[in-house]
Formats: sequence, C-alpha cells, structure tokens
Amino acid sequence: MRRRAIFTLVASCLVVACASQGQGALPGLAWFLYESEGEGAKLAYGAPSSDNVVLMMTCQPHSGQVTVSAVNSGDSAQIRLTSAGERADFFGEAGPAGLGQGVYVEAAAPADHPALARFARTGELSLHDADHSARLPVRVAERGRIRDFFAACRAEV
Repeated sequence: MRRRAIFTLVASCLVVACASQGQGALPGLAWFLYESEGEGAKLAYGAPSSDNVVLMMTCQPHSGQVTVSAVNSGDSAQIRLTSAGERADFFGEAGPAGLGQGVYVEAAAPADHPALARFARTGELSLHDADHSARLPVRVAERGRIRDFFAACRAEV
C-alpha cells in the first residue's frame, strides 16, 4: 500500500501537465537513485525530498529483471515507455491508485529490454498514459544515476 501512496499526487499532476502541455516535461522533477542491501536498487522520477513519484523502477542486484511502477489514468494494467524510437508496453498487476483516479500498475520487465537499454544510453524517456504523454528528462548530473541503476540490475554472466 505504501508504494501506491507515493504515486497519487504526482500521477494527478502527470495527467494535468500532459493535458495542458501536450507532450512536455514535468516541471520541478528529477531522477533519484536509492540503493540498499535489503531492498536492492530504486530509480525514481519525482519531486526532490518527497514521496511524490511519477515513475519508479526497482530491481534486485544482478537479477536481470526490473519492476516498473506508475499510475495509469485509465483502467489498463499497462505501462508504455518510449526512448529514442524504441517502445515498451509492459503489462502487470493493477490496483486502485488512491484519489479515485486511475490504477496503480506494477509490471516486470527485462533489464535489457531495448527501450530501457536505449534510455540508459541516451537519457531520453517518455511515459504514455491513455491520450497523454510526458517526457521524463535526464539532466547531465543525473546520467550516472541511470547508468548505475541498470548496471546494478543487469544479470551476471
């Protein structure tokens, strides 16, 4: 339940921002990387020093798998991401998002999915929700966080 709560406020902002700006970046948000021995790695796009998150990716070290979490304003259990021409449609478990709008979705994805690999390389990522989309830009200072997250998630060979 805690995971769902972190998405409610920013998810509402996602819908409003996308509706008013077309396909634009969400102001005041950034990428953050958290790593802990017990919980693995977490990469989140959201408001600094808060639980307001638009998109979260988590993984256990060297598992080769990523869990992608977001709120979908409709009732679909789908998360669509695009990165520099690569598209990913991840389907997972959906549950109430809170605030009475949309559903919270958690979906499993291979850490080396072409869209995620392109995101790790280029820093370009967009989240698509029903008729809206939002760019989730990576600033220069955040690029290392993205690379570190995917390096931690990749399966050991």
